[in-house]
Amino acid sequence: SPRRVQILTIAAVCVAVTLFFPQVIERFLTDEGTRGTGSGRTYIWAVGWHAISQHWLIGTGVGSFLETYDRNFFDVYQAQSQGMHRPSHDIIIGTWTELGIIGLGLVLWAWYATFRQLRVIPKSSPLYPTRIAFEASLVALFAQSLFIDPIWIKYMWLAQSLPLVLLNALATSERRNHVILSPSTS
Repeated sequence: SPRRVQILTIAAVCVAVTLFFPQVIERFLTDEGTRGTGSGRTYIWAVGWHAISQHWLIGTGVGSFLETYDRNFFDVYQAQSQGMHRPSHDIIIGTWTELGIIGLGLVLWAWYATFRQLRVIPKSSPLYPTRIAFEASLVALFAQSLFIDPIWIKYMWLAQSLPLVLLNALATSERRNHVILSPSTS
C-alpha cells in the first residue's frame, strides 16, 4: 500500500543518512582489531552458542546470561578478548541461553502475536496509519534486538503495549459509531 511505501522510503532515507556518518558503520567493521566481528559481538555470540549447546532445552535461568557467559568464557577461543560479564547483544542467543528453546519459542511467539493483533484494524479505519507505524516500530525494535540488549529497557515494553492502546481506541470508536438499541420498558 502507499503507506508501506512511505515507511520503506523513510527507512531507506534513514539508512542513506548513515552513509554521511561513517563512524557508525566503521564501529561494526573496524573496532580495535575486531574487524568484521560486529564490535566483538561474534565473539560474545560464540560463547553464547557454547552455553546453548549445554543447556538448550530449558536454559540457565532468567537474567543469567552474564553469569553463564563468565562460566563459559574460557571454553571458547576469542581472537580478541571481549572481557568477562558481557551481555548477549542478541535477543535470540540471550533468550535461548537463559530460557532454552522452549522460552525462545514463547518469546518469539509473543513478538509475533503482538505484531499480528493489529491486523483487525482495516485499511478504511482512520487508525490504519497508526497501525502501520506501530507495526513498523515492532519490526524495527526486533531487528535492533538482534544486535543490542533492549529487552530490559522500558521503551521496549512501551512499544509492546502500544498496540493494546490502539485496539482500545478502535473498540471505543466502534462503540461510538454503533447505536445500541435497547428494548422499551413501557
